[in-house]
Amino acid sequence: MSLLRKHLTLVILIVLKISCWSHPEDDIKGVLKKRWRALETKDINLYSECISPKYHGREKLISRIEENFKKIDSIRTILQEPAIYINNDTATVYQEVRLIITIKEETQDLETREKLVLKREGNSWKIIEGIK
Repeated sequence: MSLLRKHLTLVILIVLKISCWSHPEDDIKGVLKKRWRALETKDINLYSECISPKYHGREKLISRIEENFKKIDSIRTILQEPAIYINNDTATVYQEVRLIITIKEETQDLETREKLVLKREGNSWKIIEGIK
């Protein structure tokens, strides 16, 4: 195999490897979308997947969310694009959120700015603080 062919093969392999890497920002947005989908569908198992086992008060938080799911008829979310700041394996996320919640035919329209902290755990990102 000629030297040129070896270099070309190496360059192609590097390009393929780089294209397969996921970008941390995309992975973090995936966790955020999963969490909002869990809220809208009131799926406590899906919601739990987004929360780190290291989250202080995790079990109490999940229990509280599950109790709220039982009371709420529907949840609709309207989200702004999140601002994501990554520092090594930790990310801070700010997101404007509008929640439209219906309980017993009464609708509440809530707006807030949420701050979450996520940490890379293995190959995925999990929320480690910030849920109120």
